[in-house]
Amino acid sequence: MPPPPAPSPNTTLIPNIEVGLPYLRTGTPADRFKALRQKIINAAGFDFLSIFGDMMRHKNFQTSEAGVANKSRHKCGDAFDYNQGDPRLVVIKDLRDGVTYFRTYLRCEKQDGTQGELMAPNGGSPKFYCDFTSIAEAFGWHRIRAQRGWPNVWKKREFWHYQLTEGYTFDQGMQLLYGDASAVPLAPELPTVKLNDRDDETVFHNSRHVRQVQAQLYVLKLLQPLKEVDGVFGPKTQAAVSAFQQTKGITPTGIADTDTRRKLLEAVL
Repeated sequence: MPPPPAPSPNTTLIPNIEVGLPYLRTGTPADRFKALRQKIINAAGFDFLSIFGDMMRHKNFQTSEAGVANKSRHKCGDAFDYNQGDPRLVVIKDLRDGVTYFRTYLRCEKQDGTQGELMAPNGGSPKFYCDFTSIAEAFGWHRIRAQRGWPNVWKKREFWHYQLTEGYTFDQGMQLLYGDASAVPLAPELPTVKLNDRDDETVFHNSRHVRQVQAQLYVLKLLQPLKEVDGVFGPKTQAAVSAFQQTKGITPTGIADTDTRRKLLEAVL
């Protein structure tokens, strides 16, 4: 069957996936999704990002269901909800500063050491897993916190939801799709982050630039994810940035400026 009509001319069809509206906003969200999908295929050995609970929603979508937002980033075309039913999926609680997030791991297709890392994220016997959360964050796709009341309402857990907002508010995202895109100020793609910078995770649409840099450094084996990918640019992150800069012939300042960040992104793509 042909795909449903595009909800906006500023969206890109994502081919060969199962979801109601297989579209993302044209530009960074669509491009980074395609890159992430291929990276996960290589890292885990299977196409995890081929089945979704949700991707894009029509702009007039409304619901009163608990845990489902009417001002969701799905309407902006820069979010996806992955398949919760995949049997190779392992999700663990990740408490940060009293706020509940969840981390996603994928059991690799090959268990011979050629894919993933040996770990036991669910407390069972060690197997080779791919750290989906860190790889997604390295590409700019960030998870969101669980909603209050999540232990009693499944849909409030939100572990399946990842978004790449580029820092655009919900209203700006809607304007990019359905209004005058030229009226929306262009978001800086790779702004400089440095020692003592931290992500503001209290604002839902904010980009997580420090966390993205840290996740990229983790993928490159220069940081440890659970201990050092925390959204706070500390001395260990500074040292890891310097180490990466040295490998690229860049003066090792420890500052993740735009040039360094561009090379980090190229290194993980």
